Amino acid sequence: MVMKDGIKAGALEAVQSLCRTGEAVEVAKFRNGDDVLYFWFPHGQGESEIFRKATPKMLGMGTGRNWNTVLKLGEMVGV
Repeated sequence: MVMKDGIKAGALEAVQSLCRTGEAVEVAKFRNGDDVLYFWFPHGQGESEIFRKATPKMLGMGTGRNWNTVLKLGEMVGV
């Protein structure tokens, strides 16, 4: 998830507290400095508390894509 204005203070810790076995949330930065959140849902996104509770109010505004979609978009633009 690419965050429009960065991640809200305390949001990463709040989301990580929702992780169940095998789930993970990590933060990275694009070269331009934008925050990126990576989510791992080994049991499926629909089964995750993170998916149900990690709202824009908690995290901040962002846009998310399935990793397979990201890879296909990269192929389309030659990355």
